[in-house]
This record gives sequence, C-alpha cells and structure tokens, in this order.
Amino acid sequence: MAVGKPQSPPEPFESPATEMLDSWKEIAAYLKRDESTVRRWEKEGLPVHRHTHKRKATVYAHKSEIDVCGMMARTGWR
Repeated sequence: MAVGKPQSPPEPFESPATEMLDSWKEIAAYLKRDESTVRRWEKEGLPVHRHTHKRKATVYAHKSEIDVCGMMARTGWR
C-alpha cells in the first residue's frame, strides 16, 4: 500500500430488489420526471421491460440500465 495516497471507499452494493424499479411511477421518480415524459422516452429508447399478463403488462426497469442509457444520451451515443 502506498503511503500518502487516500483510498476511495468501496462501491455500495445494491441488492437486485433495490436495483429494480417496478412501475411507471418509480421509474419517473428515479429520473425526476413526469410519468408521461418517461413513457415517451420509452418510445425513444429508454430501457423499460414488460412482463405480459393476460390483459395488461407490468413494466419494470433496472437502475443500472437507465444510468447507462443516460450516460450515452449525454455523450451523444445512440
């Protein structure tokens, strides 16, 4: 170990349950946007998944995928 070099703290571990956003409301809150905006962004490439049921589908998203998508959008990658 080098003397005089500060060590960075370890990355916090998120369990898969806290990494998952289980509704449009949770996804919108995470992105600090309105639900209608987030639904529009899905059509433009926001990584939202659907689990289909008999009548409707449940939406969910992973925070890590949304974060990567946001970084790509900020740097101009599509």
